[in-house]
Amino acid sequence: MTSSEPLATEPPLDPELVLRMHRRSMFQLLIAVAALGAFLIGSALWPGATLLRWVEQAPWLVPIAFILFVVFQQAAFRKHRLRMDAPEFKAILRDEWRRRSTDRATRGALTAVLVAQIPLALLISHVPAAQLPIGRFLGHLPALRAVLGMAVSTLTLGLLAQLSLFLFFDRDRE
Repeated sequence: MTSSEPLATEPPLDPELVLRMHRRSMFQLLIAVAALGAFLIGSALWPGATLLRWVEQAPWLVPIAFILFVVFQQAAFRKHRLRMDAPEFKAILRDEWRRRSTDRATRGALTAVLVAQIPLALLISHVPAAQLPIGRFLGHLPALRAVLGMAVSTLTLGLLAQLSLFLFFDRDRE
């Protein structure tokens, strides 16, 4: 092979296929954020829960679950890897419709987070710290756990709102 011959390159991907792959990966990210957020909210509000004791006994399962999620996502796209330097991906990022969808989703997520602050604070301030078998509440959360629960629930709500609104606004234009 001489220096004047072009190197073998991958054939360009169909833009519709790249868009579908990007939407699918965003949906998988939405599911992962929801699961991780639920786990973190539960661990912040109820640190003695059964699931947390299970994670304390086998802490190596959390990184393995994350690795399996990444492997599953990569296996789903094994034929068509989405490279950040690919011209198709750059064209998607420069697309005006997607930028507008991202901006609208960001504004909607900010609005959702701001509107939900007071109801979240009221909800978290009345979460029982312990519950008797007869169903009566015994005290409220300590301040540190309440603040941690508020922070985790706000982040989870913001990420879920951003991702779901982006997927909603970026659906097919037809």
